[in-house]
Amino acid sequence: MKPIKQVTKEHYDFKKYIDKQRWMSYYYQLKHVYELKPSSVLEIGAGNNFLKKQLSKEITYKVMDIAKDLNPDVLGGVDNIPLKNNSFDLVCCFQVLEHLPFNFFEKSLKEIARVSKKKCFDKLTLLWCPNW
Repeated sequence: MKPIKQVTKEHYDFKKYIDKQRWMSYYYQLKHVYELKPSSVLEIGAGNNFLKKQLSKEITYKVMDIAKDLNPDVLGGVDNIPLKNNSFDLVCCFQVLEHLPFNFFEKSLKEIARVSKKKCFDKLTLLWCPNW
């Protein structure tokens, strides 16, 4: 099954897309990447390319996405990453996996691990549940 693009490029319009919660998310994503000190990073899911713009000045940073109009460095889906084993020190997948059909989940995690030399970092967006 081919992954289906869920939003248009306009979804990532800065003025509409960025809010306080997203800024906080970016802060922690950047913080954790810097703490791991990778020399190369693959981010799965281009979004608005904010992290690439920040991190590519200092490390080899590539983005993979299924949406050609987001201009990813690598065009492909997380369930079948078109890269060699151990291609990047760190593979990041921020707010992507929760959008996949459940039957893609395990294969996608294995693919992320396959292309990572050292670490994988994911951030799932969870809905707030008052009973937790």
